[in-house]
Amino acid sequence: MAAIIILVLLIILTILVVVFNTISRSFIDKKNLIYFIPLFFILIVIHMIGFIENKGFLDGFGFFKCVLASFECFTFKLNEDILRTIVDKSPLYAFDVYYATSFAGLTFVSGIFGFFKVGLLNEISVIKKSFGKELDIVVGDFELAKKYVSKNKNSILWIDSKDQKLSSEEKGKLFSSKVTYIHRPLLGKRIKLLTFFNPHYVHIVCLQKDNKYLDTIFNLIPSLSNSREKGYRIHVESSGELLSFVDSKLSEECRKVKGVSASSFDIYELISRRFSSDYNLAEFLPRSYFKDGVMLPDKEVNVVMLGFGKTSKAMFKGLITNNQFVKLNKDHYEAKKINYYLYDQNQSRLDDPLISYLQNFEMYNGKTDLKLCELPCNIYTKPINVKAPKDKEFIEKITPKENEFTFYFISLNNGVENAYIADTLERITDKDHSAIFFNVDDKKEILMSSNSRAIPYGYKNIILSHKYISNDKLWELSSLHNKNYNKMSKNKGQEFTDIPIIEKMSNAYSVINYRFKLNILGFDYTSENSSESVNEEEFMKIYDKDNRRKEDKYENYFKVSARNAIAYQEHLRWSIFYIVNGFTVMPLKDIYFDEKKGNRVHKDVPNKKHACLVGYYELDKLIEYEKTLIPKGIKEYPDLDCFKYDYQSLDCLYETIGKAGYKIIKLK
Repeated sequence: MAAIIILVLLIILTILVVVFNTISRSFIDKKNLIYFIPLFFILIVIHMIGFIENKGFLDGFGFFKCVLASFECFTFKLNEDILRTIVDKSPLYAFDVYYATSFAGLTFVSGIFGFFKVGLLNEISVIKKSFGKELDIVVGDFELAKKYVSKNKNSILWIDSKDQKLSSEEKGKLFSSKVTYIHRPLLGKRIKLLTFFNPHYVHIVCLQKDNKYLDTIFNLIPSLSNSREKGYRIHVESSGELLSFVDSKLSEECRKVKGVSASSFDIYELISRRFSSDYNLAEFLPRSYFKDGVMLPDKEVNVVMLGFGKTSKAMFKGLITNNQFVKLNKDHYEAKKINYYLYDQNQSRLDDPLISYLQNFEMYNGKTDLKLCELPCNIYTKPINVKAPKDKEFIEKITPKENEFTFYFISLNNGVENAYIADTLERITDKDHSAIFFNVDDKKEILMSSNSRAIPYGYKNIILSHKYISNDKLWELSSLHNKNYNKMSKNKGQEFTDIPIIEKMSNAYSVINYRFKLNILGFDYTSENSSESVNEEEFMKIYDKDNRRKEDKYENYFKVSARNAIAYQEHLRWSIFYIVNGFTVMPLKDIYFDEKKGNRVHKDVPNKKHACLVGYYELDKLIEYEKTLIPKGIKEYPDLDCFKYDYQSLDCLYETIGKAGYKIIKLK
């Protein structure tokens, strides 16, 4: 009877252990030591029964011996002198003994191991991730970095132990949140040791507020110098106003070392970049708007931005740098300007330095030697409150007319309100003449029906991820794009890792602009297998039907063709990108010939000046002027051709995107 009672108690205790540990999702935990008490009393009872069976009585010495023997069971050790008789006498007692002893041993081991589990399993996770592709080592603000790592599985949170202490409880919380962490001083030699066997690029992501960790990154860069085939890429969060400044400082530090590149990012710029990668204006326009790479002169494109906060400002910059249309005026190309209407109830948001600069572009630049480059946009601003009755009427008045296509971008107070305005616009606008986009922070704010044509963008709460910060595919294509440039340049140019950050970003935005150019011509590209993919010959029949790219003739630059229209558009894109980033035209008097390098110098990156920020047809005059600077006696004629670089995007496109796993397809 006693054996049955003991077995029932053991089964009940087992059920309790399984239930509680299943709920807590932890069978190895120091909390398991709490089961020591009931098990210990059960084991004492078993040993007392065994002792009485052997001796016929239980005295004080015998009881003490039973207690010690019960302790030994937690190390899987059986006292044969006490237990042999009942084990041999009764199979049920034997089962109780083996069951209780095994249970006690496992409970004790799992409890003791639980004290070291967090640290040990975390170290195993660190080692495992250190070999992985797309590894992010995340530093900076603890809360921001912790949130990032919890959402990005291939990342490690590095907490500098010199700056922040962690209690055992805090380490346990990190572990339970599935955050792999390192709690040691942040030193380059430690990072290099950790990633010694990693054959991929290693990304160091610095998340911060108010640029408070910049000194930490600047101090880290020199110690990361390495000879790895694929080095370290550092991504530093910064505010939009300081991006350019921080970028230049990071680039300056990285030029002093080997195998390290760095750039800064702003969450709103990431939102804009993501949108530009996913969408462009050309893909939504009817094919009837285009012919041979140009937009027909009677067509108009409008962009209406309702709300002009931080997200909209970044989106505006992205839109004007990624969307430039071209029209044909007799035998000359011109910018087909997009009309931007920027509306916000807060006038101070519209009093933006960038907007003012673009609206008064020629005045700010003063008198120049050559005609300034064209801006691909007209910009209009107006303070309105779209929720006010009179302004709701105004919204109805700006609906597109015949031969117009209007893009609406809604970014007001929150995603729900944006969705409501989008729904209103969807009902009052013609789907054949408009496209609607609305800003949301996350997916739960999307309240539109499944058949709505309004498209959400933004996703601020999920944009901080490896995919959008590190963006390996984008930089892979950007590096290939730069190699194409170097092939065309007589002085071979610089490797992608060594060029100034403004040129890195120019390459990146040129790559982002691939889809825009392709869409204008009726194509797109995809990484998926498609029966509609076209070969290079089919693509070139549309892009360069006269095969002019095979001819190295200067006069071909000024003829009318789809290829030349795309080159003109590329010069517009390149120009507005540099203008938005603060560059102005370098005066002719500042251009000089560098006899050591055998080339002319017509840009000054630190002071943000570039001689090529002139109109497309003015480049011819620039080249003629630069010829006069060549000293007599120069044997090898230097590379002065500014035009040819505007052609490389699509001339080399088929091979470039093919290396990255993409194929060109026809638009449906």
